[in-house]
Amino acid sequence: IPESEYPKLYDSLFKSHLTYCISSWGGVPCYKLSCLFTAQKRCIRLLFGTVPTFDHVSYYETCARTRTFSEHMAVKNYQLEHTKPIFNEKAILSLHHLYVYCMFIETFK
Repeated sequence: IPESEYPKLYDSLFKSHLTYCISSWGGVPCYKLSCLFTAQKRCIRLLFGTVPTFDHVSYYETCARTRTFSEHMAVKNYQLEHTKPIFNEKAILSLHHLYVYCMFIETFK
């Protein structure tokens, strides 16, 4: 899939589910939304991230049997990439900002 299609994939497969009835459930406390925000960040890292980690597509490209033992035991990068620069660069709203945006749209219709 070409990288130019990634924003469309995000909007159609992930953002559409996040925004469904967000005005009714989006105002709950932050600790209840943390698992959704974590899932959003994981999706952002997977689609738009530049640092390869276990959540990155290239990790799943080959079968485990085709990799050598040294590749399995090689040093892995367990540090997750920061998502705030990706949100800003791709102009994607975080979960909280999606809620605020949708509430403004509904309020000022």
